[in-house]
Amino acid sequence: MPLPDADDGARASSGVVVSLRATSDGRLCVVFDDVRRQPAADALSWTHQRFFTATEYSSSELENLGLNKDQLAQIGENIIIRLLALSNASNPRGGYGAV
Repeated sequence: MPLPDADDGARASSGVVVSLRATSDGRLCVVFDDVRRQPAADALSWTHQRFFTATEYSSSELENLGLNKDQLAQIGENIIIRLLALSNASNPRGGYGAV
């Protein structure tokens, strides 16, 4: 599927932020947080709602893209499952459109 040429600015009311942070023992932690779009704001204004999950990896493994397919699939699966859960919580009939 080709990438869109321009951002239309439309977003759902909730989402997931994925960030990467170094731990004190030199590992890297992939952190997933739930966010909510601020009412009457543009697509760039989000507020943290809650921590969802986190997974640590060795720095070299992550930096060298050395994760195996199962580990990569787990990251993607966590994102999609959480987005579906957030969408269903805000609209039990499955509201995935922009609000």
